[in-house]
Amino acid sequence: MLQASLHPYGSWQEYWAFESRFITLNYLDQPVGQSYLALKSLVEDKQYHIITTNADNAFDAAEYDMTHVFHIQGEYILQQCSQHCHAQTYRNDDLIRKMVVAQQDMLIPWEMIPRCPKCDAPMEVNKRKAEVGMVEDAEFHAQLQRYNAFLEQHKDDKVLYLEIGIGYTTPQFVKHPFQRMTRKNENALYMTMNKKAYRIPNSIQERTIHLTEDISTLITTALRNDSTTQNNNIGETKDVLNRTD
Repeated sequence: MLQASLHPYGSWQEYWAFESRFITLNYLDQPVGQSYLALKSLVEDKQYHIITTNADNAFDAAEYDMTHVFHIQGEYILQQCSQHCHAQTYRNDDLIRKMVVAQQDMLIPWEMIPRCPKCDAPMEVNKRKAEVGMVEDAEFHAQLQRYNAFLEQHKDDKVLYLEIGIGYTTPQFVKHPFQRMTRKNENALYMTMNKKAYRIPNSIQERTIHLTEDISTLITTALRNDSTTQNNNIGETKDVLNRTD
């Protein structure tokens, strides 16, 4: 489904026919993930911040404090000018659902194509593209500022950089920064949950934990173990988390 969202569709009618279905499944009707609930229980009494390269609604659906979540790759529900003529995004849930109902033969009606209020170009989904990036509006920069402030505040503290399901699709956003910050902070620990083994820099190998088991099982087990040791004084740790790209 994610690969299909990257397909170069032949028309805006076809583009929005697919995207409206995709957004409905992966944002508007996003089910609550049990592993997200378990992860929330693990971190909600700690100082933490989450950076995610996914653009779905999983954290909000699980009722996280969204001031602690940074969507660095955009959000499916938001629309931006396809020409990037101005730095603002828009949301229209009703229109998305109407597209799903009205489409025929994988095409929405021409008149339903959303248009930029500034230049009248077709609108597109607010997600980052390798060639042109994405529109970064005021809310994006507010999320970025909160994330950077958290990193700066705890740059020398006892920090767990927890990387969940991250591969090498966009290592510049999470993997490389986490490894770099771990190297600079001798009090930091870098933990990665991934079935694949990626190269770990020599400088942080002694402070790296690589877990290859099923991620949902790992998180659930960690929650169960945490509930039995929560009264033990094991020191305060700040968590910087990431979810898979």
